Amino acid sequence: VSLSTVREALSQLMAEGLVTSEAHRGWIAAPVSADDLRDLTRVRIEIENMCLAWSIEAGNVEWETRVIGAAHRLSKTFRQHRPGAQPESAWTAAHDEFHVALVSACQSPRLLQIRHQLYEQSERYRKLELARPTSRDPDAEHNRLVQAALARDTNKATRLMRNHLLLTAENILNA
Repeated sequence: VSLSTVREALSQLMAEGLVTSEAHRGWIAAPVSADDLRDLTRVRIEIENMCLAWSIEAGNVEWETRVIGAAHRLSKTFRQHRPGAQPESAWTAAHDEFHVALVSACQSPRLLQIRHQLYEQSERYRKLELARPTSRDPDAEHNRLVQAALARDTNKATRLMRNHLLLTAENILNA
């Protein structure tokens, strides 16, 4: 690829907060820190829950079908450290699809774009969680989220999402 293509790609990654540039040194991956994770998690909870609440409010049978299908796929796609597991990338894709399905009826492209950027930034940290085994049961967490969303219980669903994201951050900080 040409140098201008690489620069454009790096500029886009910089705009998304995934890389930084240093004068006379080039581009580097954005650093990770406990303070950044805490801030990212706090903001992500607010945006994720706004998208989720709007999605629950506007969701229809097609939305419900997407949520149920994504939850089923995620429950059948195991993390790498489980016996008979598929590669981590398969679980990551199913996990992403699940969270996207939950907010897919939000009806605000701008809000969903912000949510996507925060999700992508969070993924860098979430991979650190895998470095340390936990007693966490993400399948149960995801199932409770589905049940609350389909029951149109916005308060419960947003509380569960908040706890889900906070537990991830806590596990990462402990790792």
